[in-house]
Amino acid sequence: DAERFLLALGDAVFQEARPGDVVRRLLASGTPIAIAVQRVAPERISRYGVVRPCRPPAGDVFPIDGVVEKPAQEDAPSPFAVCARYLLPNAVFAALDAEPRTEGVELPVTGAIDRLLAGGVPGSA
Repeated sequence: DAERFLLALGDAVFQEARPGDVVRRLLASGTPIAIAVQRVAPERISRYGVVRPCRPPAGDVFPIDGVVEKPAQEDAPSPFAVCARYLLPNAVFAALDAEPRTEGVELPVTGAIDRLLAGGVPGSA
């Protein structure tokens, strides 16, 4: 729709049971921010962005209130790593502009999403 868009980063490859499942699930989330996640072993969690659930997940879709870029294993807020597939509101562009940047480094998408979530924009994983 005019308020949100899908973002699929090319640095993550995963297999779906049926093509398009991830996109359908993101669109059906009912929240302005939706992030595809996968449970990751604790020793690998520091390689990924990790979502912070609002409460212990009780199903396949759960509310989140934050996302952390590559936390240390002991600091990870959950075992759920971001799968580089997002449904985001257009407000993420302003949030990106507000994030600090380093020349030659990728855009701070995780920081921008976390900024929106911290500001009260509802999210789910």
